[in-house]
Amino acid sequence: MGQRLEELKAKARSEGWDRYIRTENDERAVLEGCYVDERFGLYVCDYFKKRLTHSVGKWQGQPFVLAPWQATDVIMPLFSWLRPDGRRRFREAGIWLPKGQGKTQLCAGLLLYGVDGDKEPGAECYSMANDREQASIMYRMAATMVRQNEYLRGKFKPIPSRKRLTYGLTAWVQALSQEAATQHGLAPHFFIIDEIHAFNEEGRERLSANRYGGRKRDNPLSISISHAGAEEAGIGREEYERHKRINDGVDHDTSCFTYIREADKNDDWRAPATWTKANPMLGITIREEDMAIECRKASSSPSAKADFMRYCLNVWVGAREPWLDVAAWRAGRMEVDEAALKGLPCYGGMDLSEKIDLTAWVKCFVLPDGRRLFIPTFWLPADVIAEREDEDRAPYRAWAEAGLLTLTDGMVIDPESVKKKIVADCKRWSIKRVGYDKFGAFAIWNELQDKHGITMIEVPQTCLGMNEACKEFESLVVGGKQANDGNPIMDRMISQVQRYTDTNGNIRPVKRDNARRRMRIDGVVAAVMSLRMAMTAPKPVKITQGVIWV
Repeated sequence: MGQRLEELKAKARSEGWDRYIRTENDERAVLEGCYVDERFGLYVCDYFKKRLTHSVGKWQGQPFVLAPWQATDVIMPLFSWLRPDGRRRFREAGIWLPKGQGKTQLCAGLLLYGVDGDKEPGAECYSMANDREQASIMYRMAATMVRQNEYLRGKFKPIPSRKRLTYGLTAWVQALSQEAATQHGLAPHFFIIDEIHAFNEEGRERLSANRYGGRKRDNPLSISISHAGAEEAGIGREEYERHKRINDGVDHDTSCFTYIREADKNDDWRAPATWTKANPMLGITIREEDMAIECRKASSSPSAKADFMRYCLNVWVGAREPWLDVAAWRAGRMEVDEAALKGLPCYGGMDLSEKIDLTAWVKCFVLPDGRRLFIPTFWLPADVIAEREDEDRAPYRAWAEAGLLTLTDGMVIDPESVKKKIVADCKRWSIKRVGYDKFGAFAIWNELQDKHGITMIEVPQTCLGMNEACKEFESLVVGGKQANDGNPIMDRMISQVQRYTDTNGNIRPVKRDNARRRMRIDGVVAAVMSLRMAMTAPKPVKITQGVIWV
């Protein structure tokens, strides 16, 4: 087999296409009889230049001349490799790049090419994303390209309400989301999956249905484009690992094209050489000085570094990555003088969690120097303390004896104990707004509001609902603008919290994964909710000479 391969490589050299034999799977393809005809790849590159224009950025409206890496590393091999019968070798592609590389705009152009330039009768070309908004981005880019080109305007008819560009009676470009009720029965010619790292299990079946629907076509092509995610499991991570194995030659698959630009975990993430390694658009759409600024910001906190690694260097950051710097949190410790807190604005947040677990109540004081002081209270059922100590590996008995943890009688949290404390604190500190998670809080929130006049405001435990307060909380910790009473339970929770980031960059706190012990973050969640109450509180109103000042 080795001699046969060398003979075929020699033939490829004589025909001028041996540079396309780059991986072990390329060698396997040669042995299968696959070959390269550059005319097909050059035709696609020429279509971009003649028919398409940039849809965003400083080159908007200008001819879409492919960047060197787009042409040489992606389009040419993807479309020039052929099977022995003349059909395209590649049925699938996995393209993994950091943010800002223009991969979505490239794929928007490919959708138009798939319908108009690939000569497939009745071509159906789809883009699919995690949600409707993300799915709309590629459609808008494609629609802008159509609007900016006289030839394409005469071919495509936009239907914005359906996120569709029709082409005659039987062909189209269509944006889909994994939220769609059903997507069976489609026969995609091109099927592009945008930001697959953000897909959940609901999208798995729809992805499979659409990919397999392409078997009805002679030259179907399914392309996954994404940057690294933050999940250690799920379809996005599975796809990345599969593409990585194909790229490295571990998996034998000659029908899947892979292009991965990323930093290795042992690379110096501060080094410009590492930035170049991961970012083919560095110096084109991304300025090196801007990358340097982002790199400096990444040194401010573990979560900032995780964002830099993920978005700028395309490195997966898993649940083991911390969100907050415990040392920075502990630097905010102070001796609390309750007399000095009298009259200061104060807001509350409560996380009742499960009845057999920790419950947290956190007060957020606005100090005269602008810092936010967080003071937590915790409860735990007395009859489960031994079990909790074993599972959590935490000294709950010692904390209770030190007065840092309130034990309630029985196997479940006593809601009366929690309610009594919250009512007393609200009266003492004039707390008028309390944020709460509706899960588990039904037993007391209605009474707190109706009977005791406390304004109870639900805080959705979603990325969108928690995002602004989470980012402000992180900013306070990083910037030394928070204070706390040194409660060791809260210290532990700060060390055990990670943040989850959705595809739009919104964040919420989640527990770090650890197979050896359970994680608790109730105090952090309650603190974030109390901070949100402070951030959204109506500004004080004063009246001076008939004028209302807010």
